[in-house]
Parts: sequence; C-alpha cells; structure tokens
Amino acid sequence: MNKDLGLDAATFGFAAGVFFWGYFLFEVPSNIILEKLGARIWIARIMVTWGLLSGATAFCTGPYSFMTVRFLLGLAEAGFYPGLVLFFTYWFPDRHRARIVSGFTLALPVAVAAGAPMSTGIMELNGLWGLAGWKWMYLLEAVPTILLGVVVLLYLTDRPAQARWLGDEERTWLTSTIDHERRQIEVHRKVGLLQSFWDPKVLLLALNYLGILTASLGSFYGISFAKHDPNLAFALSAILNSSLVSFQLAFGGGAWGLERPTVEPKDLLSLRVPDLFAKGVDLSSVVQAESDAAANPHDQVKLSYLDQAVFEFYGLELDEAVLASESVSRARMLIFEAQAERRRFVKPPAPEMLGAYAGAVVRVVDDYLRAKGQRHLEATIYRRALVHASWTESSPGLTAVRFTMASGNPINGPIVHQSEGQELDGLSELIRAKLHSDIAPYLNERRLLRVYLENDLFVLKPSETRYWTQTTGLNDADIILADHWLGDHAVHA
Repeated sequence: MNKDLGLDAATFGFAAGVFFWGYFLFEVPSNIILEKLGARIWIARIMVTWGLLSGATAFCTGPYSFMTVRFLLGLAEAGFYPGLVLFFTYWFPDRHRARIVSGFTLALPVAVAAGAPMSTGIMELNGLWGLAGWKWMYLLEAVPTILLGVVVLLYLTDRPAQARWLGDEERTWLTSTIDHERRQIEVHRKVGLLQSFWDPKVLLLALNYLGILTASLGSFYGISFAKHDPNLAFALSAILNSSLVSFQLAFGGGAWGLERPTVEPKDLLSLRVPDLFAKGVDLSSVVQAESDAAANPHDQVKLSYLDQAVFEFYGLELDEAVLASESVSRARMLIFEAQAERRRFVKPPAPEMLGAYAGAVVRVVDDYLRAKGQRHLEATIYRRALVHASWTESSPGLTAVRFTMASGNPINGPIVHQSEGQELDGLSELIRAKLHSDIAPYLNERRLLRVYLENDLFVLKPSETRYWTQTTGLNDADIILADHWLGDHAVHA
C-alpha cells in the first residue's frame, strides 16, 4: 500500500495519527448526540459510516486522499467505544456492569487475533479483478461493519422500557432498578457537562483510557509469513535481535530523523534488510543461531554466534563486523548516563580486550604491508599498566601497547604477544624527556600518544575500557598509517 500511494515511513505515521485528530474532536459531541438521539440510531450511524469510510480507503490515490479518509474515519468512529459503555448503563445495574464492560473490552484483542489471519488471507487476492491485495482487504472488511450497522438499526432497543421482548415484571424491575441507582448518584452530586471536563475522576479515567489506547494501538504490529517458508520469520527475528540493528538505529538513525533513545515500530521500516525471498538464499545458519540464542538469551557466546551468522548473511567484511558487534556497548555509552553505565566504560581494560584492540590495529596495517610482502606488524600487550591509577590526582592511569615492525610477509592472522612489562620502566623516563612534561596530564588532555622508537611504536592511552575497543583500534590503525605516509616518526598526540 505504501508503494502504491507513495507513502514513506514518516508520511504513513503522520496519516495514521490524523485518524485521532477527528476521533478526539468528535468524541464528546458524539456521546452527547447518542444521549439525545438514542443509541439505536446513533450506534447504527457510527457503524455504517465507519464501514463506508474504511472501504473508501481502497480508492485512495495518494498521501492527501489517504490522510483525508483517515481523518473522516476518526470522525465517523468517534464515540463508538464510550457510546457503548454509556449504552450499557441503560441496561445493566451496577453490580453487573463491570463484568459486561470487561467482556466487551476483551473483544478487542480477540478481534485482533482473529482478524489478522483473515486479513492475511484476503491480501492473497492481490491482482484479482485488477485490485491490489490491500484494497481487497479494506473493501471486504468494511462489509461486515456496514451489515451489522443495519442490524443494529433494525433490532437494537434503546431502553429497557421499550423492550417488547421482556416480560412486564422484568421490564419494570430493570427500569426501576437503574432509575433508582441513577437518582442515588444525582442526590450526592449532579455534574453538568462543562463541570465534567474538570472533574478529577473524569480526568483520571481519561488518563487511564489514554494509557489503554497507547499500549494497545501502539503495539499491534506484525508481519505475516503465511504461505511462506516459516524459516523466514526466524531469520527476521535473528536480524532484529542482532548488533547490526543496534548499529543502524544508534549510528545511522540520524540519517532518517531518529533523534531519541527510544525506537518506535515505524522506525523499523527504515532498517536495511537483505531480500529474504531471493533465490538461492541460505537461511540455515541464521535460523540455527536464532534458535540457540532464543533458548539461551543471556548466554553471551550464543549471542555472539547470532551476530556472526547475521554478519555473514549480510556479507560484511571483518572490519564492518567489528563496528557492528561493538555498537551495542557504544550505543549504551552514548545514550545512557547512569552511574552503572559509566563505570562499565571507565574500568581498566582486561588483557583480552587489549589483545583484540592490538589485533585490529595489526590486521589493518598488515593489509597495507601485504602489497609489498616485505614486512609485517606484531603487537605486544602488557600485564600491567604503564602508570597506575591515582584517584587523588584524578588520573585513571595509563596503558601501553607496543607495535613492532618485523621482516617477512604478513601471515593470515595478527601476531599479538603478551609480556610482563619490564621494558615499560625505561619507557616512562624516555617519554618524559621527550615531552618535557609528565605523561598523565598530557594524555588526560589528548587521550592518545604515539611514540616511535626505531622499529617500535608505543601507543599510550588512559586505562579505561572505552579507549581500547576494536573500533578504536581500527581508527588508531588509520592514524598510524597516516604517520607512516607523512614519514615523521617521533612523538605524536
């Protein structure tokens, strides 16, 4: 439908919201008219015009006609739900009314559950008599509403006193009971129309109803895979639960106007998803990874396998996969500002993290060196910090990683060594002599220091996790290559 009408995600969301403009404007007047004119005529009117305008959606030709019909549909439907609740007060005494209203309210999710597969089946009529499937859906689903409206007009009884199908005693008892309950309420307090807008109970109930509508109408979104391979649903679930989606939303969302820490269903329409229906697409690894992760949602290993399967399905290169895989933690650092989140990113890096960082740097530089096949880069990480943290001086400490240029063609994987760090003692004095300053304050301002010593390069950064991710390793590798092209090997910040 969006394609046929020329609707993008933003226009569709706006058009969907236009419905509530009309609904809001005519909600109260509709119920006043119901009270004056009678439930039979007015509820029938609502249902018939509701059905007609719903069917008219099939004849929309563009965004403006679609918005117009949506607005009119809101006007037509306004007052239906509260009107029926008001109608129940004419027929059911207090002690029965809550049960009746709850049963009526329960019909909403039941109708959604039953109607979704019906709508999917109707959509399969796509192309019949030259009509798109979505047009058939609007047309055919409008018919029952119109017919029921006619039935209401012919058979609904406004008040118990008019019910000829009740016995005289039943009619008298029901009428007198409801009239007595109404008089009891009016004895304590009788509120006029204008006063009701400011009544605390009315406002509280309105707020409650707003929550019900927001929760229900804002979350009924779904995709049907009827008559398709069921593995498609699991493949899509794998994609939506992968780090790649976090990367697109957190770091690419600004391109389509996403400027908030929450994601709405319409935002998912902007995600880049491969063609799952293309011939020759192998979903087996993605589906298996999704199944394993679903069975173990807190197992980081399973979640990593899920990410890897999705990355391979997208055909990402290794560096692209690194950016995507770390996007969840990076997004948390950017979006959330709680103390617990901050502690996660300022704690000292573990040896495994330093090894992954060093491997990312070596891999990028080796790709450049592989063209000549004469040298390769090796890395050394240390089990201790160059400068330990000093909270009295507001210094997180410093961590160093050494990179050494060695002879020989680069091998397939990066070479990363571990050392106890004996050579770090002399490095501190050497750097102080070159900088004519203490290292810690210098780095607190610049966050990155590169010291070239013959065939060795030392990278020094604060001892905080956020500076030693694989993503920062890719960035640092580009900086190191820029130093190499400049040919100025000294001390760089």
